[in-house]
Amino acid sequence: MTDAPKIKWVRMFRVSLVAATGAGPLSLQIFVPGLPAIAEDLATSPSTANLALSLSLLGIGLATLIYGPLADKLGRRPVLLSGLGIYLFGTAICAVAPNMEILIFGRLLQAGGAASGLVITRTIVRDVFGAERAASVFAYITMAMILAPMLALILGGFIVDFWGWRWTFILSFAFGVILIGLVFTAVPETRPPGTQVDGVYSMLGNYGRLIRMPAFSGYALHSGFMAGAFYAFMAAAPILMIGVMGRTASEFAFHFIGVSIAYMLANFLAARYSVRFGVEKMVIAGGLISVVAAIGGGLWLLVGGLTPVALFGTAAMVALGNGVSIPNAFSGAVNTAPHIAGTASAATAFTAMFAGFLFAQGVVVFADGSALPLLIVFVGGTFFGTVAGIIPSLSKRTNIVATAGD
Repeated sequence: MTDAPKIKWVRMFRVSLVAATGAGPLSLQIFVPGLPAIAEDLATSPSTANLALSLSLLGIGLATLIYGPLADKLGRRPVLLSGLGIYLFGTAICAVAPNMEILIFGRLLQAGGAASGLVITRTIVRDVFGAERAASVFAYITMAMILAPMLALILGGFIVDFWGWRWTFILSFAFGVILIGLVFTAVPETRPPGTQVDGVYSMLGNYGRLIRMPAFSGYALHSGFMAGAFYAFMAAAPILMIGVMGRTASEFAFHFIGVSIAYMLANFLAARYSVRFGVEKMVIAGGLISVVAAIGGGLWLLVGGLTPVALFGTAAMVALGNGVSIPNAFSGAVNTAPHIAGTASAATAFTAMFAGFLFAQGVVVFADGSALPLLIVFVGGTFFGTVAGIIPSLSKRTNIVATAGD
């Protein structure tokens, strides 16, 4: 353990960190099955209602860039509690929002506040457990990041059908109250004495250095395109499933279970085989699986017609590739610049969220009642993601050739 204080209730401490990590993905996804109902209840268009999803992705992305430096300057505990307080306030606004503008404003606050858990929990784990002992805790945190959005979408579908879309925010608010109580009780200040705080120009310089690194850019762009394609599915699927096919939010949740299983299976394969085959090969392999799945699923939908099985089957196949490549791309991006790993992590997360914002909003703006806009994004995103995933391997070979010639 580092110089950080000893933790009084270790089990509650770990539960608090896992719950704080899951707050962002949970709140981001749980209301998604209710988007068609929100558009109807608040008398707005589907593309305007979708801003509650797409802008929140952008809000999380921007917030990840500033929480790390704030936690270094002001301390982990006060920044985390403040972020969760903002999350709670934003959730309350969403639950009672009388119109779309106020709902979007509440979503921005909710997402920006929840991002504190995504960023600061990792920092706290490094403070307390050090590099060697942190691995097991990071495993639980990663599990929360994977399971929370999947369970949230499934849970949200049933909540919307039985209680209405506002109850997704009411339950999120209750979760936030419990979470703040856990963090306040079990998470002490862990910032090591003498923590160095980078100035604004230094941080901007680090981001500039990362952009100029071909390997980092390749991994980050791969994550962005692949995640963006999947966020586009999350935006378009409720419209296609509920609005076009006339199915219920509960049916949406039921079919999404298959997508969740596919992604979790792929994560298991990535964990098992990444060490054997290496990050570069796993990123390329996952990208190829995704792009082939997108093309094959596209033909399935175009020839066989729009059905729930075809729609969610295509998404499940793409999720298999994403589950293999995205964790490896994130790892590759961070390890490309270990001396500024925190900055690399934030920049990679921002890239994924910004791409999600663009793709999720774009696929709804161009919605025409068919699966074609989603298929274009699926194929384009996975194709360019695969191309980007090849860049680190090419840059490595270029460096080897250059070194051999010196």
